[in-house]
Amino acid sequence: MKEDRQDKFKISNDLLDAMLVGVKTQEDLWGKEGIITQINKVLLERILNAEMDFHLNYSDEGCV
Repeated sequence: MKEDRQDKFKISNDLLDAMLVGVKTQEDLWGKEGIITQINKVLLERILNAEMDFHLNYSDEGCV
């Protein structure tokens, strides 16, 4: 059976709840130090690192 793309990348409610602990205001969510900003930063860093690894055939040990 073909896995639905939505199910493959689904984020659990438990994970979302854990990430949102302490979020009380819009600033906590969307602000300069908010959770959305932090998530975007981490995701973009991972994406860029993956692109570098793929295109340059690079790993932590150096070029392969």
